[in-house]
Amino acid sequence: MNISNIGFNSYVNLVNKFPLSFGMATKSDNKLERTPSTDKFELREVDLKRKKLSQADMQKIASDLEYVKEEELLNEELLYFLQPKKDAKGRISFTPSQALVIGMATNKIKHFKKLANTLHSEAVKYGEDCANQMKEVFGGDKGLGKYVEYRAKDSESIYNKLVKEYKDNKVNSEMMDIVSRKAFKLPIDELDKEDKALLKIAVMDGDISFDSRDYRKIADILKHSRKDHLESINYIKDLVGTRLVLPVGDQKELALVEKYLTKAITNGDLQVTRVSNYHANHILPYISHDVAKYWKQIVPGLRVVETKEVRKKNGYTTTQINVVHKVKTKNGTKDVLGEFQIRTKELNYIGNVEHLIYDILQNKNISKNIPELKEYYDKIGIEKDVKEVFNDPKKEQAYFNYEKAMYYWVRNNETQKDTDRKYPKPRLYEYGLGEYWNTLSFDSLMRIDKTASAIKKKYKESNKMENK
Repeated sequence: MNISNIGFNSYVNLVNKFPLSFGMATKSDNKLERTPSTDKFELREVDLKRKKLSQADMQKIASDLEYVKEEELLNEELLYFLQPKKDAKGRISFTPSQALVIGMATNKIKHFKKLANTLHSEAVKYGEDCANQMKEVFGGDKGLGKYVEYRAKDSESIYNKLVKEYKDNKVNSEMMDIVSRKAFKLPIDELDKEDKALLKIAVMDGDISFDSRDYRKIADILKHSRKDHLESINYIKDLVGTRLVLPVGDQKELALVEKYLTKAITNGDLQVTRVSNYHANHILPYISHDVAKYWKQIVPGLRVVETKEVRKKNGYTTTQINVVHKVKTKNGTKDVLGEFQIRTKELNYIGNVEHLIYDILQNKNISKNIPELKEYYDKIGIEKDVKEVFNDPKKEQAYFNYEKAMYYWVRNNETQKDTDRKYPKPRLYEYGLGEYWNTLSFDSLMRIDKTASAIKKKYKESNKMENK
């Protein structure tokens, strides 16, 4: 099908009426399959007569383009090629090739949103079973099992992860490869940082043009298949999150944690695929390097990450283990991907309150559409202060140093004897950031978290009363 000869009717039929094929999908042997065999995947090719696009048609495509921009599925370079032309009277126009890509990108977003809701429902359905498995691993309520918590990943987080992984694996690689080859005659993965910066400048300056074949290549990547569907599902390694929150976290307690895990892994009661010891160089991890190395020796294919990938700038500390849970269903058993974390009570709280900064930097809706919460955040200026600090390289590094010192202070107190606790609690002003004490110090973040939680609780209770 030559997309240069397709009019708007083709666009409507192709991406709205017939987004997926009507053929039966073949049964998959993938144990992580979550989709009934009647699901439909491949784009249906349709033969439609060429028709002229009206301004109403153009406005519909423009609306879809804004939707794609808002959801951030495509990067800035690719969005450049999808911008409409404007005539002297201010009327916009898209080419049929642009229309096709915009429509397919819109459908990809809708698919991810639907998939996120489906996976969230599954997480809720099997979350408690997964948590009970981890409790048994740690000796149940008579052992450390009583300290196991769990949460089902919400649909918004799942959707954000799907988009992020798609951009990393498809948009910034395969799609940008098309652009890179036009400019440098080299694949995108062979360009260094400076070359990629030059490539972006060339695109935004209009020095690179697309023809119908280039748009077709982009459309082919956006096309949805069963393989893409399964790949998307496997992006979500932490569908169900379980966490062991230790009350003390000293060497004796951690030795018991390692004993429980080693026994479960050795006996085949716990299927582990990856272990990541997140910590800064000078901060003691929750699982020792020797124990992690031993697990790698006895479990085929297990990946133990102890490189710079787990050296966080802010000293973030936890042990994260990817697990495949076996849960019972009406038809036998099912594999559910989960993420298990080890933290101590105090460090867990620090990690939770610090997440507000991460959410702000990710441009997330931290007020959750709660007017009172938005008013509170605006009043204290938390978003303004976060962006002010993290948009200044010197202030950003200073804050990373402060966070790292906080993580070290907590772990030092957990692992040393009382008589050895000589490391003082870090203060934000010691890092030249005293003006942000009321919002970005950990003492203030904890206070903000408590106030925000109270506002959310009151809002939730108020809504319940109104719905009765």
